[in-house]
Amino acid sequence: MPYIARADYAKQKEMVGNGECVTLVKHLTGVRASSLWREGDKVPDLLEKGGIAKGTVIATFVNGRYQNLRQGNHAALFIRQVPGGIEIFDQWRNHKPSARVIHFGRSAAGASNRPELYSVVE
Repeated sequence: MPYIARADYAKQKEMVGNGECVTLVKHLTGVRASSLWREGDKVPDLLEKGGIAKGTVIATFVNGRYQNLRQGNHAALFIRQVPGGIEIFDQWRNHKPSARVIHFGRSAAGASNRPELYSVVE
């Protein structure tokens, strides 16, 4: 079962909690602790099949688990598909919540900037 943010999530303009990405998605959706997250369908597969609901929690996973490291993993809200990528809503330390576009096929980019590495959180 995916977790989906309330409709007014984009009004969140101030940093939530400690500024980590997981803190934001937990605040906006009520998703359970990240240690309990399981990997759902991959974002690219869902986009090919017809899409993902706006506000759905997505994250990067390794072997089906969210790694919860200080770097190299990420969680965000899916907004929409755009040409060559996706638009997400996220925050990270020293960066307030906002929407941004990340593009497919940028292998030199970190995991947080590669849509092909995201899956739906279950």
